[in-house]
Amino acid sequence: MKKICNTRMMKELEAMAGSHGISPLILMENASIGVVNCIKKLMEVKNRKILVVCGRGNNGGDGMAVARHLKNSGADVSVILVDDDKKFSGETEVNFNILKNIGIQIILSSENIEKINFLFNSSEILIDAIFGTGLTREVGGVYRELIEKINRSGKYVVSIDIPSGVNSDTGEVMGIAVKSNLTVALGYLKLGHLLFAGREYCGDVEVVDISLSCPLKTNYFLIDEEEKSILKKRGLNTHKGTYGHMVVIGGSKGKTGAPAMAAKAGLRAGAGLVTVVCPEDLNNILETLSLETMTYPLKGSSCFLDAEFLNGLEEFLLDKECIVLGPGMGQNEKTTNFFQRLLGFIKC
Repeated sequence: MKKICNTRMMKELEAMAGSHGISPLILMENASIGVVNCIKKLMEVKNRKILVVCGRGNNGGDGMAVARHLKNSGADVSVILVDDDKKFSGETEVNFNILKNIGIQIILSSENIEKINFLFNSSEILIDAIFGTGLTREVGGVYRELIEKINRSGKYVVSIDIPSGVNSDTGEVMGIAVKSNLTVALGYLKLGHLLFAGREYCGDVEVVDISLSCPLKTNYFLIDEEEKSILKKRGLNTHKGTYGHMVVIGGSKGKTGAPAMAAKAGLRAGAGLVTVVCPEDLNNILETLSLETMTYPLKGSSCFLDAEFLNGLEEFLLDKECIVLGPGMGQNEKTTNFFQRLLGFIKC
């Protein structure tokens, strides 16, 4: 089972690593080594022409460090650097200066269009290091132009952490995104690697360890093939009614979240159908909170469950396989009476 994180979680892990003495520069170095090792597993890099397209943020710094390690492995490496008004992050500036000192060719995206076109055409591998996991805005300007060049190139494309242009939390394409053959996820899988449309842009996804000092605490997991084999497969000739009908009975004024969460949990656990039985006056709230579930409002009841309005519920519950009783029900005296009478005719 693989853990999945979002942008906030990753920032917290990086901050925790920093508090343990693991600087962002060390994480960047670890990330770049992981990316280069993934590329080397796929192909020989010695004497290959490789173009790294870098932004000015930390993803660009990762790309610059990757360029250095590829050069050390014998590759013919060039770097295109996005030319805009933004300053380098501190770690990216360190790696930029190293590239200058060791003589790797760096071309600004606005400098020499003919040279840039030549590099795109002559390179065998393109490495996308423009945007990382922090992108939340529409991609435009020089960034869009570079992404279009990458996508038109027809070359093998490797994205660092996530394809530039994909929102790492939602998978949304922010106007345009790099279409990668391989995405090397740093530390952990991100939601954007798995959600539409980001999944379509990632190609193969490899996760590399960057030596974060604390384990990730998350509610998101990707089940692997071995674990999938434990789960009962759904037949092609089945429908949602085949997989049981769960009923959640609960809710009161100020406590509609509890039955809604229980209903969602039932769906995630595999129930084919889920219905929330609730006071009539709370029905609209629960229909809004639980879009994938049905509701059964007890007609006449106000903001709490009342035994006076039990008519019809016994018949409704007769063929239900699972009943969850109590979430958000409250402690109203009439609800206590409702609960006691309900227990008298529940059969499942």
